[in-house]
Amino acid sequence: MNINKIGEKIRFISYDEWIKRMNETTTEKKNETPAIENTLSSLNFEDGVREAKSPQSHVFHAVSVGTLSMDICKSIYDVDPSAFAPLEKAYNKDFKELCFYVGFLYAWNKLENKEDRVREIARALKFDDNQALHFLSLFAKGTLPDNVHLPIWVSVKLADMLMSDIRSANDIVKYKESYTDAIRALNSYGLDLKYISSTPRLFTLLASDEIIKLSNGVPLISYPDGFVYLTKKESPPISLLSIYNTLEKLMEGKEEGIGEVKDKIEECLKKESFEKLNDPNSRKSALYKEGKPKQVNAFLPSKLCSYFEDQVGLLPPELKVKVAEEIIEKYKNDIPYGVLMYFMEKFSSSDKDYVRERLGIKEKFPRYMEEIDDPIPLLEKVKSIIREKYSSAKTTDLTLLSFVKKSFSGYVQDDLPEVREKPYDYCVVCGASIYDKEPVRFKQFAELLSGKTEIFIPRETALDEIDRIRDDLHICKICNYEASQLKNKIQPPYFIVSFYPGIPVSLLKILDFNPAKIADVTRKITSNSSYLDVMRSCGGDFNESSNKKSIVDCLSSKVIIKASDVAPKLKIITRLDKTTFNKILPYAPLISISYLSAPVKVSSIILDIPEESRSIDFSSEFNYTWTKLENREKEENINYKTLLLLLSYYEKIGVCERDDNCINEMASEMDLFGSVDPSLSVLAFGIGTNLEEDNKFFSYISPRSYFLNFTLGKVSKMGETLKNSLYSIAANLKEMNRQAKSKDDVIGFLRDGIDMFFKTSPINLSKEDRIGIAIGASFSTLEHKLSEKVFTDDKKKTMYYKLNDVFSVLYDIEKQSDRSLAISISNAIINWLYILYKTIDDKNELK
Repeated sequence: MNINKIGEKIRFISYDEWIKRMNETTTEKKNETPAIENTLSSLNFEDGVREAKSPQSHVFHAVSVGTLSMDICKSIYDVDPSAFAPLEKAYNKDFKELCFYVGFLYAWNKLENKEDRVREIARALKFDDNQALHFLSLFAKGTLPDNVHLPIWVSVKLADMLMSDIRSANDIVKYKESYTDAIRALNSYGLDLKYISSTPRLFTLLASDEIIKLSNGVPLISYPDGFVYLTKKESPPISLLSIYNTLEKLMEGKEEGIGEVKDKIEECLKKESFEKLNDPNSRKSALYKEGKPKQVNAFLPSKLCSYFEDQVGLLPPELKVKVAEEIIEKYKNDIPYGVLMYFMEKFSSSDKDYVRERLGIKEKFPRYMEEIDDPIPLLEKVKSIIREKYSSAKTTDLTLLSFVKKSFSGYVQDDLPEVREKPYDYCVVCGASIYDKEPVRFKQFAELLSGKTEIFIPRETALDEIDRIRDDLHICKICNYEASQLKNKIQPPYFIVSFYPGIPVSLLKILDFNPAKIADVTRKITSNSSYLDVMRSCGGDFNESSNKKSIVDCLSSKVIIKASDVAPKLKIITRLDKTTFNKILPYAPLISISYLSAPVKVSSIILDIPEESRSIDFSSEFNYTWTKLENREKEENINYKTLLLLLSYYEKIGVCERDDNCINEMASEMDLFGSVDPSLSVLAFGIGTNLEEDNKFFSYISPRSYFLNFTLGKVSKMGETLKNSLYSIAANLKEMNRQAKSKDDVIGFLRDGIDMFFKTSPINLSKEDRIGIAIGASFSTLEHKLSEKVFTDDKKKTMYYKLNDVFSVLYDIEKQSDRSLAISISNAIINWLYILYKTIDDKNELK
C-alpha cells in the first residue's frame, strides 16, 4: 500500500471546524468505560498483574494501548466520519469499541504470544476470534494491508509507539522519524502529534488539568516530564501567556479562600484590653504600666498577630481590599481602637509606617492612641488608603513570568515579554529568581507550614543571631503558594501512584480509588475472580467526575492520594515515621490494584515518585524485604506474589487493634523472616503474639487463614512445601485428636521434634540423620498421646513424609540464617500449625 497516496480522497477540514466537531463529540459522547470494563472482566487477576515491560503490568500496558487507540480513532473520526463506516459494517461494532479492543488484543498478544489465550479473550469480548487473529496478523507485519483498515492501523501503531518506545514527552520528536509510515498516515488526515515538557512541582501539578486544556487538541498521554497531544497540523502552538494567566489565576485563589485569612486576623483582635481603650478614663492606664509605655506586642503579640500583607499575600488585589473592609466594618463599633492599632502597626512588614504616615500621624505608639478622640473617621480613611494601594494598575508578575519561561518547552509560543530586570533576591527554598520588591519572608513561610523558624545552610557558619537575619531571607511566591496548599488542602503523607512510561490522559482521569468501597478483597483473589471484580473489591472504579479526593497530575503521569483520606480514623502525623508508615502500608496494594497494578510510593514529599523497576515497587524511606521481591529463583509473576504478601499484611494487621507497638513488631518480624525467604513473612505475627486459647485472636484470624495459607503456598517453593505439609499435618491431627484440651496437646509433638532438631545442630551429623532424629522425637510424643487405633500405619506414613518436608525446610532455613533466627521461625511454624488445626472444619477445609 502506497502511504503517500492515502490522503488523496480525504476531504480536509479547517482547524476551527475540527475543534468545533471535537467539542460536539465531547459534549454528546456516551460513557465509554464499558469497553474497558468488559476487557477487565475477561482477564483473571493473576494474569492481569503479570509484569510486562518495566514496570508495567500486562493489564496496564494492554488497556493503555487500547485506550490510546480509541482516542486516536475518535480524532480521526472528527476529521473523516466516513472512514469507519466499512469497518463498523464488517465487524458489527461501534468504531470506538473496535479500536479499543483491537489495540488491547494487539498489545496483549505481543506480551504473551499465546494464540489460544487471545482467542479466549476475544470470545469473552464477543469478538469473532478469527477476526481478532486476522487483525493481529495484519498489524504484526508492520505495514498497512489495505486502505480500509487505515484508521485502525495508524491508531494502534501510534498507540503502541507511545506506550512502548517513548519514555519522555520530548522523545516524540525522535520516534516520529522511526514511525514514518504511521506518522505520514496520520498526517494524511491533517493531524499531527505535538508535545509539551514541564518542570514537575506542586504548583504545576495543581494546574495540570487546566494547562492541558490549552493544547488546542486532544491530550493523549502523560509522561513524567510532560504530555503528548493530537492536534491539527496547522494548529497554533500553546501560548506561554495563556499558561502564565492560568497559573496566575490559580495562585491568586478564589473568594471562598478569604475565610481562613479573616479568621486569623479576628483571632488576633480578641483581647479584652482593646475594650479598655474605648473609655477615655481608662485609656491611658491601658497604654502605660507604672508610667512606662507598653509595647505593641502587649496588645498584638507576634506569635498570634501576623502582618496583614503576610496574611493576604496570595489573594488578588480586590480580595485584599475586601478582607480589610470586612474586618473594619465588623469591629469598628466594638473595638475601634484595636482595629486601628492593628492596621497602623501590623499592616506591612516591609513598610511598617505605611498606614500611619498616610493618615498624617507623626506620633509613635502609644502616644498617638491617647490623642485620638474618635477613631471611626480614621478607620474610613484606612479603607481608602488600602483601596488606593491595591487599585493601581495590575503589573506583570516577573517572578511568575520567569518561572513559566524556564519551566515549559516543546510546541509553545513564547509570547511573554523578556525579563530584563535584575532579580531582587533568590528563593532560599527552590533557588528561583525573585523580582518582587516586597517578597515573602522566611518567617511567614515557616508559620504558614505551622513550623518553627529553623535555618540550616550547608557550608556556612552557624547562624547565631537567627532572629536578626531571618527576615532578610526570602521565599518566592510559588513556594509560598505551595506551602499554603500543603497546610490546608494537601497535607502529607501521601500514596504516590506513578505510571511508566506514561498513561493515557483519558484513562488517568477516570481511574479512581474509594476506600469506602473496600470489600472482601482476598476472597475475590483466591476464587480466581476477574481483574475487574478484584479491582472493585479493592475500592477501585471508573469515575468521570472531577470531584475526586485524589489529585491527578496530567503533566507528570501520577496520582496523589492523601493518607488521611484513605484511613481517616487512624491517628496520622504529617511527618512520615516508621509507625505511620506501618499503619498505612496495608492500603498500598489496594491502591496499586485500583490503578491497574501501578507502583506506589508512600512519602511525605509530594514530588517523590517510585523508582522505575522490572516489577511493581512499593517503596518508602522505610523499606521491607517483603514489599519488593527480587526474582532470585527466576520465577514468573513477581507482581502477583508481591501483592499477595502485602495483602497478607493487610489481613493480619487487624489482630493488633491499632496498637502501634503490635503493628511495628509485626512489620519488623515479617521483614526479619522475609530476609530468609519471602513466604516466611506470612507466618510472622509479631514477637508478642499469644495463641494460648485466645478466642479473640482466632475469631479474627479464622476467616483469613485460607488466604494466608494460599499466599504461603504461592510466594515461593519453600512456602509451597510448608503450606502442603502443615495443612496435611493439621488435617490429620484434627481427625486423630479432636478432643485436644490444650495447645500443647495439639502441637507438642512438633515442638519436641524441633527441640531435638536444634540440639543436634552442633553435632557433626548429616542432614538426613538430623531430620530422622527429629522425626523420631515427634513420633515418640504422638505415640504417647494417641492410641494405635487412631495413629494407624497409614497415618504414620503420611505424618512421616510431611514431617520430613517440614524439617527439610527448617534445615534450609538454618543454613540461610543464624540459629536464633531459625528458632524464631520454627516457633512461627508451630504457631501456624496450631492456627490451621483450630480453623480447619469437619470437612478438613479452612473456614
